[in-house]
Amino acid sequence: MSIIFDTESLTAMTCWVCGVRFALPTKLWDYWNANGKDGGFYCPNKCHLGVGESRACKAEKEAAALRAKLDQERMESSTARLERDKAQKAVKRLRTRAKAGVCAHCNRTFTNVARHMACKHAGVKP
Repeated sequence: MSIIFDTESLTAMTCWVCGVRFALPTKLWDYWNANGKDGGFYCPNKCHLGVGESRACKAEKEAAALRAKLDQERMESSTARLERDKAQKAVKRLRTRAKAGVCAHCNRTFTNVARHMACKHAGVKP
């Protein structure tokens, strides 16, 4: 009677609980890593070794986190752009009113706004 040994490759590892060295079939280890099966496996000393999230799950979570960060940055950029446009519109409005001779502080119209500002609103900084 002949014994046929399986020639598949093995993945050597150390139990992270008790420190014993052992090997698993590479196909099995790759399957557990790829699929993140719950339950895991046991070392020869019967330490329960759970396999965490699969690489695909980790990659999906990282991609989702990056998408959320990108969406947040887009929202902040959009908000900043709207605030900038609003401020520019207010500055343009004030300049137009000043050119027309309207005081920015009391909303009265004057032919000589510079003289009015110097006399009536001397303590106000422009």
